[in-house]
Amino acid sequence: MIRAGVIRDKNRISTGIVALAETLNDQEASETLYISQPVLSTHIQRPEKGVGAFLFDRTTRKVRLSKEGQLFRIIQTNESLMA
Repeated sequence: MIRAGVIRDKNRISTGIVALAETLNDQEASETLYISQPVLSTHIQRPEKGVGAFLFDRTTRKVRLSKEGQLFRIIQTNESLMA
């Protein structure tokens, strides 16, 4: 049986990834979600560790989706359309 807390955590993580993918800016994404940047980073790092790949390519000045991140975004978009 899946607990409601687990589903909420997955939704928060997915929302964080989508927000960062849309804005490509850590500060804007965290402000949009009303969370701090460290919390947003945690939301991003969990699935990255789970799949063993970075979802974003980051430099000190830029954030962009990696190939794995682009695939993740397509999957998330398809899942939301099917729901």
